[in-house]
Amino acid sequence: MLSNKDKELANRAKVMTDAFYAQNLLREAFPESRYGSVKGAIFAAYRFVRPKVSKELTPRRIRSIREGTARRIDAEEMEALNRSAQMMGGSNDNTSAAPRKLEVHVHGGSGDEHVRELARQGAQEALYQDKIDQTRGGFGNTQKKFNSRVG
Repeated sequence: MLSNKDKELANRAKVMTDAFYAQNLLREAFPESRYGSVKGAIFAAYRFVRPKVSKELTPRRIRSIREGTARRIDAEEMEALNRSAQMMGGSNDNTSAAPRKLEVHVHGGSGDEHVRELARQGAQEALYQDKIDQTRGGFGNTQKKFNSRVG
């Protein structure tokens, strides 16, 4: 029979595994409360992580990571989960999660209504394109930091 100290040491060893770390990242980035159910959170994580890994990824794999039954975590899976935690969760250096403000200054315009309308349309197009780029995986500052580290 194991003593309490042995049980505590066994539990501490579990805390340090990559699988446990990935489980916490997944639950932080895709909480059940945000997606309405565990199934919704699993499929949201699947849709986010799948394009970022080269191997075939299934919702069952995401579920096993979330439940803590995964025996191993690949490096690219861990990187994708780190990115998802930065994008979705509480990372302090994540500027894309905060609302952004866009100010447009038109120099040389007479202040006419059509000039203001053109500036508004241009700003809307820029914000829309930025949103499309983020959806496709260009995470703005986060992506730039990652690319500068990778090379």
